[in-house]
Amino acid sequence: MNKQSFVESMKPFLSEKFVYSEELFGKEKVVYIQHENLVYRLMRTRNGKLILNK
Repeated sequence: MNKQSFVESMKPFLSEKFVYSEELFGKEKVVYIQHENLVYRLMRTRNGKLILNK
């Protein structure tokens, strides 16, 4: 299943904003996300898993 058909099939379950991890990370392995007064680290592992740390 390609990305477009996946998104279309999931639309009833998705919130208004949908972000692909490839777009979020680009070529980086780590992205920092500020939520309220805290900063979280979202990391992509070698195995393609995502880890979120406070």
